[in-house]
Amino acid sequence: MTPVEPDAGVGAADGRRTSVVVLVASIVARMPQGLAPLSVVLLAQEGTGSIATAGLAGGAWEVGSAVSQQLWSGLAGRGRAHRIEALTALSQGIVVLVLALGGWSTEGVFIALAATGGLLAAPTSPISRTLWPQLAVDEHHLDALYTHDATWQELIFIAGPALATYRALTRITA
Repeated sequence: MTPVEPDAGVGAADGRRTSVVVLVASIVARMPQGLAPLSVVLLAQEGTGSIATAGLAGGAWEVGSAVSQQLWSGLAGRGRAHRIEALTALSQGIVVLVLALGGWSTEGVFIALAATGGLLAAPTSPISRTLWPQLAVDEHHLDALYTHDATWQELIFIAGPALATYRALTRITA
């Protein structure tokens, strides 16, 4: 794939600086997605006392999230990326608040809210990956962007659950 010049008037240093800003922003935006599934499981178990409900809620979040990536990234690819990101982030935040504040009456409602929260996961990864060819100043820079993107994505999904587990364990012993 041939990279597209970021801007006809922008030099290589500015293109690299812009890509670093976008990379850092996309990493920060993805962090909640690494923490959310296990956090939902822990919240459901604590709130309902049921391990089965907790497992179903976590699974519902993950299935919703998998579906949402295809759904939202397809819409974002039609030139609406910033609107899709804002809409999904705000909407998912509201669902998370309802879950966290106990705005649910039954286990079924909790699971439905978890699925909805997953369905509202912002397509940050697909959107940022489509930007790399536009921001890269050369082939080497493009390879580096994809490498950093993939490495941070994996770290988020490894460290996120570990952090959530640590937080749950320290809360139990406190």
